[in-house]
Amino acid sequence: MGEFVNPGGAALGCLGSGYCTRTDDEGSGVSPRSPNQRLAHWIDSSGLNHTQLAAKVRDLARDRGQTQVYPDARRVRAWKQGERPRDPVPELLLNILTEHTGQHLTLSDIGLGEDGALPLSERTWNAHVLTGELAALTRSDIMRGETSPASGQLLHGNELLEGVRPWASLPVHPAHARGTRRLGHSDVSRLEALTQSLRSLDNLHGGGTARQAVIGQLAGVTDMLANASYTDEVGRRLFTAVGDLAGVAGWMCHDVGLHSSAQHYFLLALRAAKEAGTAHLGAHILNCMARQASHLEHPDDALELVHLALYGVRRVATPTVRAVLHSLEARAHAMMGHPDEFARSAHQAELAFGDSDTVEEPSWVRFFDTGEYYATIGVCHQIVARVSDPAHATLSVWMMEQAIQARPVERHRSLAFDHIGLARALLVQRETEAALAKTRTALELLPDLASTRVVDRLREVSVEARPFAGDAHADELRDLVNTACARP
Repeated sequence: MGEFVNPGGAALGCLGSGYCTRTDDEGSGVSPRSPNQRLAHWIDSSGLNHTQLAAKVRDLARDRGQTQVYPDARRVRAWKQGERPRDPVPELLLNILTEHTGQHLTLSDIGLGEDGALPLSERTWNAHVLTGELAALTRSDIMRGETSPASGQLLHGNELLEGVRPWASLPVHPAHARGTRRLGHSDVSRLEALTQSLRSLDNLHGGGTARQAVIGQLAGVTDMLANASYTDEVGRRLFTAVGDLAGVAGWMCHDVGLHSSAQHYFLLALRAAKEAGTAHLGAHILNCMARQASHLEHPDDALELVHLALYGVRRVATPTVRAVLHSLEARAHAMMGHPDEFARSAHQAELAFGDSDTVEEPSWVRFFDTGEYYATIGVCHQIVARVSDPAHATLSVWMMEQAIQARPVERHRSLAFDHIGLARALLVQRETEAALAKTRTALELLPDLASTRVVDRLREVSVEARPFAGDAHADELRDLVNTACARP
């Protein structure tokens, strides 16, 4: 999974194949260099540090006459980093962690059961691993604070695609919830309602307004999952809600420019959607990832993500879901200078949207209303106008005007994007005075928004006005944007 893999420091006799050998009594002969997230999660839940856990293992082994077992804190770290301990250590760990967490754990729960023989790609797509990684990510995100990104490189290209492809192909390994807190449909309903309210705050004021609240809520949910039991039906609905909430967290991180953190949350949200068996949610998360890739000028990645989403929902896609994905497909083709493919995808989006009925759609798809449709395709025409064919600017201007008229008043950030997109299309038409007016309107919305993406797009308007240096309206546009975007 790319940036989720941290090989760690234990290394004796590391081979070129990526495996390490150990020769002492507690180590296995060979272990894959990937973290045991399940073990790490339950060690954290136990409240024991590495030194204390090592001492507990030594003491229990001594009580059982197994005097050859003598791990230290360094060895505990190695186990968490992926080294598989030899017998009898797994059973000793199981007994100690069961006692200190109050949970009836199995070897599978702590990452040392039979599923440890599964390929890494399958082991990571597992409810136990997912819960542990969400817990670790939210904890570290809370500790980092408002503006520090997650560690690790942003994935793109083949590395990114290898991280998302299992969504469409791997079987689900059902979670066995054995906790003491019984969850029901009412618990999930509360989570769904809270997620929707946080999504509304994001639409109104941008991701910077409530990002920490979303992270805190997600941390609370993962703590709840660690001690929960539920029916299969509730479990599917629960992981759908968790995936949706993680997707909102990722989107807010993306909106404030924390792109590595955003990608972490999106990848975990995709795995939650897989666990729930909710294809439409998975397609939505891939849609978010494609939008992020487009924003970061990786249209080839965006196109691959959209194609994977289309494949994953090929039998169940609603018209709105198809309209969303084909519109993003059109945008990627526009960015890559593929006019014929752009036209074909835009037409498919138009046909699908004509059949859509947002009332019957899940909450995460309802954003794609009339205003969003016109804005998305209008921006596509604006991109084509700048990249290859200026004649598309006329249609872009008309569609962006339709988007502005159709936008709900509470979608402040979207309205800002609409006016920015219209200003950019007007610049292609050399209508500098009109572009200045639309830029002013976007700037009037800026004080109510905590969105790095809006600032990024405003800066692009300023860059695109440079060729008109000496034109009074273009010069004023650039001065206004540069002044507004320079503010902390």
